[in-house]
Amino acid sequence: MKSTTVYYITNNIVLEKAQMPSMESVLLLQQLRWAGHVSRMEDTRIPKAVLYSELCQGKRNRSGPIKRFKDQLKQ
Repeated sequence: MKSTTVYYITNNIVLEKAQMPSMESVLLLQQLRWAGHVSRMEDTRIPKAVLYSELCQGKRNRSGPIKRFKDQLKQ
């Protein structure tokens, strides 16, 4: 009976061999690029108002922190 050895190649090894960044780092880079673009807008523009504002109405999870998009970027 022949024994078959199975080798697994992780995603990290594939990304290293392909010399490509991970999907997580690509998404983070795009989020930071967009936030930089919005931060340079005039204060009257809607995307900037939404990024830096908080909701005056609505519900959130009980005892959960108030999270905004810019808070996630800082993290």
